[in-house]
This record gives sequence, C-alpha cells and structure tokens, in this order.
Amino acid sequence: MKRTTRWLLFFVVKALCLASTPLFGQETTVPLKQQDMIQLDPVVKPRHVTRPLRNMNAQTVSTQASTGTTIPIWSAVATLGSNRYNIRMVGTSVFTAGATQTTTVKAPIISLVLNMPDGETFSPIVNDGCASASAYTLTGNSPIFKNVNYTWGGNYLGNTQYVDAYQRANFWAYARTGGTVPNYHVLLGATNNYYTNVAVPAGQWTTASAPCGRIAGVGIGWLQNYIETTLFSQLNAVGIGSTYFPLILLHNTQMCDNLGCGILGYHGSFVDRLGHLQTYAVADFETSSAIPGFTDIAPLSHEVAEWVDDPTGDNPTPPWGNIGQVAGCQNNLENGDALSGTNRTLTLFGYNYHVQELVFVGWFYRLNPSLGTNNWYSNFGTFRGFARPCPPGGTN
Repeated sequence: MKRTTRWLLFFVVKALCLASTPLFGQETTVPLKQQDMIQLDPVVKPRHVTRPLRNMNAQTVSTQASTGTTIPIWSAVATLGSNRYNIRMVGTSVFTAGATQTTTVKAPIISLVLNMPDGETFSPIVNDGCASASAYTLTGNSPIFKNVNYTWGGNYLGNTQYVDAYQRANFWAYARTGGTVPNYHVLLGATNNYYTNVAVPAGQWTTASAPCGRIAGVGIGWLQNYIETTLFSQLNAVGIGSTYFPLILLHNTQMCDNLGCGILGYHGSFVDRLGHLQTYAVADFETSSAIPGFTDIAPLSHEVAEWVDDPTGDNPTPPWGNIGQVAGCQNNLENGDALSGTNRTLTLFGYNYHVQELVFVGWFYRLNPSLGTNNWYSNFGTFRGFARPCPPGGTN
C-alpha cells in the first residue's frame, strides 16, 4: 500500500526589509573552553552541521514571524501514520492561493578575514590566485544571487536564483502553472556587504598545504560564539538584524570540532540581544582543490537551501540516514545532508560554479507520489524514491 503524507496550513507571514549602511572596522575575539581546541585531522571527511535554535519556543517564533520582527516563516504539519511533524519554512505558504507569492529576504555577504597567530591570513576579499577572482566577488556573481534558467525533469522552473528554483521544484505540485502558487519565489535580496578582520586566538586554529595555496581550520565552538556575540553586535550597529539572513563567508577554511576538521558550513539561529529570532549561515568558499566535490559555492548552496526548508534547524522528520554524509540515523529536515558532494556545474559570467543537489521534502516524509518536479525526490533526479526508514536507512 502506498504511503501518503497530508499537509495542513498553519499560518502565512509577509516579508519586512530594512536598510543597510557602510562598512565597520576591526573585530576582537572571544576565547572558548578547552574542549573546542582543534587538531589537524590528516583524513578530512567533508561534512555540514547545524546549530538549532535554543531558548525560544514555537509560539514565540510564530508570533515574531507574523509581526515582522524576524524573517517571514510559514508552518505546516506533516503526518505519517499516527505521527505528526510540525515544521517551519522560510517564505509564505505554498498552500494558500492568492497570497503574496514572492518573498525576498536581504542577505548581506559578511566576509571574515581570518588572521592566524602564525601570521597567515585567509581572506575572502583577496584573490589568492587559485581562482579568477576573490571568493567574495565570485560569491556575489554566483547563482546563489544571480539568475539562471532552470529546467529540471522536463519542467521549466524559471530564470531565477538556484535555491529559489530548488524550492519551486520542491513544491512543483503547487508552484507549476495551474497550481495554487504559480508565481511562488523565495529570493535573497541585495544589500550592502561587509568584511571584518578577525584575530583567531591560540588553540583555535591550524593550517596546512593544499594542492593550490593553503587551507586552514578553526574551532567551530569559538567561531559560533564569536559570530553570535561579537560579530552580530557590530552588524546590529549598522542596521543588520533579525529580518536579515547574513551569509558569513570563509575562504579555504574548514571548521573543526571534537570529530576533527572538515566542516564546510552550518546554518544557525539564536535569540539576539533584543529577544528576536536571528538566522544566519556560514560557508567556506573552496578554491584550494583539497576537498573534491565541495568546490566554490557547493557548501553555500547546501546551507542556503537548508535555511529555506529548516530555518531554525529543528524541523523533525521520521528517522533516515546511512546515506550521503550521514553515518547512522538522524531525524531532522536537513535537505543537503543526504546528497552532500553530489553537484552540478553551472557556468555564469565565464566561471564554472558548483551547486549541490538537494533533497525534496517529500523524501523525508515518504510522500508517494512526490510533490516535486517530475515526481522526483531531488532536484537533479538522483533520488527517484522516498527515504527508507532508519535503520537501515538509504533510499528507495
């Protein structure tokens, strides 16, 4: 017997945009506890992680979204058998005909220029010779922000940003011509961009040679604490707050935890100093050729897409796993993890960008048929069936 999943609309909110202002200056650092010290792992396993929301309940998130004090968020319930899964996504509901169908969230690029204790610098704003331009310039000109024509599974998704095309394909049953929301979009809006110099403290760094240039590692615990305290206090001072989605850019720099280095990105959320939900993402722009399959914007495409479908990092799913970067089982709606390292090349402005293939929502909740384009379960068609229960995991 086929399994089906029913979706129920909870609420719809609208976007609210704020202005931005010029550059800020030098940053300081915040030391962390001993367990966050890092060591260079000679065998790097590329991976992505998430930093779920803490200290805010679902009702407060809903209230802030509906009043425009944070990003626009809509909610739904997925049911599988007797289990109900309350989930949140960025934008407006795909189930409400006639509602505002285009959401734009301003997404400034925040380049972290990391200065290591040994004098080395890893900078997104300087071309290190491993690509045709700096990581910052290439990111701004990439399909994350610029429009490309997309046709997947025989269906034309539009001339739009990559993650927006993914989300339209994800809910193609509703976003197609004749669906409830044929003009549906979730877009990253232009704003002023920023950079800052950061002195990485002792015990939180490592560097190594790479096929092109050098690579670095920094402690993710230290970095998260720095971002959510020091960095955001300065971003708030220039007008960037909870209605923005800052993209924090690293260059040839992995993050490291007690499992070693190899973390290329995460999306996070926290309660800011005003008590508002603040979301953001961190991603490495890789040009070192040290990590095949995770080049240039592949990590950023992973994190932006996960933010769209799981902005607070805690959307529950039935257990799935033992696929992609996942060893064992997990039960969250991280739509990049099951296909980490599976990419497609998109050429834009003469540069060959790499974007990651992404899993559709129906894969997690075992929809049959899928809501996605061509009844697929991922946007390039690698997954043609839904997730198998974990254990053992895998995909149909």
